[in-house]
Amino acid sequence: MASTTRAVRPIRSALRLAVSRPASPRPLRWASAVRSIHPAVPYTRSFGTAGVRWESEKKAAPATGAPSTPKKWDFEMIKEISENKPANILLIDVREPNELRSTGTIPTSVNIPIVTHPNAFCLPPDQFLALFGFEKPPTTGPDAPELVFFCKAGVRGRAAAQLASAEGYKSVGDYAGSWLDWSDKGGKAVEYDGSGEVWEGQQ
Repeated sequence: MASTTRAVRPIRSALRLAVSRPASPRPLRWASAVRSIHPAVPYTRSFGTAGVRWESEKKAAPATGAPSTPKKWDFEMIKEISENKPANILLIDVREPNELRSTGTIPTSVNIPIVTHPNAFCLPPDQFLALFGFEKPPTTGPDAPELVFFCKAGVRGRAAAQLASAEGYKSVGDYAGSWLDWSDKGGKAVEYDGSGEVWEGQQ
């Protein structure tokens, strides 16, 4: 457990910076932070949101057994999940609980706060269940779901997808627009307490 804690410190620090300093003019070196944990994770794309920039890296041939690039999901694809809840797809909101209490979340999603629990997918199943209230999804086999991550603006969702991929999950993706895109396009919201009621004013 001590080695796991040391391993996730760099990404935890980077994630906290993204939440606490959204308008910082200084670039956050996400690629370096994640690569210090999993050297095989490739980063070949750069983008910016809320003043946070993902550092661009030179393209290199992926190492043998390197995690695959997360699939990109858009509003319509997420809307279909939220309405039909397919058994083979798990929609994960990686924002912190206080954020979810303020805005609500996308229907059918579960919550794994990635800033406070960046080591979530390293945990044994019993600890995972105790912390998050649902069973840890298997990495392989017929019951292994596709994991789809989202946050507020896409940065934490992408980081969570990379972490899950590096821990052995073969089918992962992220909703790049995340909550801001979902809300702007009139997506439904449910209260964080799991009541399942659609918020007044949401279409």
